[in-house]
Amino acid sequence: MGTAPRTGPVVVEVKGNPESLRVVDYAGAEAQRSGAYLMLVRPYHAPTAPLYEPGDPQIMAEADLQAAVEHVRRQAGSGVTVTTAAREGSRLRVLALAARDARLLVLGRQRARGPYRAVTAQRELHLAARVSCPVVVVPTAWRTTTADRGVYVGADGSGLSAEAVGFAYATASARRCHLVVVHSDSGPVRKVVQDDGVTWATTAQLTVAETLAGWSERYPDVKVTRLVTGRSATDALVGASPHAELIVVGAHAGGLPHDPVTRRVLASASCPVAVVKHEPTSDERRRARSAGTDVVVPTS
Repeated sequence: MGTAPRTGPVVVEVKGNPESLRVVDYAGAEAQRSGAYLMLVRPYHAPTAPLYEPGDPQIMAEADLQAAVEHVRRQAGSGVTVTTAAREGSRLRVLALAARDARLLVLGRQRARGPYRAVTAQRELHLAARVSCPVVVVPTAWRTTTADRGVYVGADGSGLSAEAVGFAYATASARRCHLVVVHSDSGPVRKVVQDDGVTWATTAQLTVAETLAGWSERYPDVKVTRLVTGRSATDALVGASPHAELIVVGAHAGGLPHDPVTRRVLASASCPVAVVKHEPTSDERRRARSAGTDVVVPTS
């Protein structure tokens, strides 16, 4: 059973607009809750045509960071230690480097429509698959409430959701809220009763029980609800998002992750979504080779 305790800072991307400060608030709350320090990161590009630049990009990036620091101080006082980093380079490279020793990377999701939502979600999924820590994507329209919201996690019974389930338990324990484990069985053909007389619901419940084995003993304080549904995993998780505090999903490691459910949840959920990377085990690699399928592996 994995998910060793993570140390290091909570890293958050600063974009320099008022909406992104809500994402900074989210990251600041996570830092306070975990006793970590908060690291504000602002990627920027060096000017390619100085004549048309409105100002020096580094100076502008540092100004955005200073505004974010002042915002944190107004919201949290001295309750959280804050560091900043304005770094030149691509967003992927800068954030991946900043999150190398982090316990959490927090990003904002801007409002988008149509196919651009999927493009944006794939970009965040690409980043989550490359960093070593979980990534939380927060809709910039998100606002915390005092309502009793739970943590929801997708569990498909494979190794892909193993780390996600562990992270969801730890998060629910830290936030003192309930955990809802969502398992979907929405294949094109699903027998209500199998040939051996076992119902699909019983089989699904057994899959969930195997996935959760050991976690309740580790986190006895977490109240767990198991939700087995015939809806697609995407519909179930996105449909739950208005009532959720956080949705947790897994993702494959590697440079080009192909996780359609995770991508769609990132694109459409109305609450923050945590993406927890799964590194394939030696057994999973061996089974994939035997089946003649590809295994997604990390790239540098």
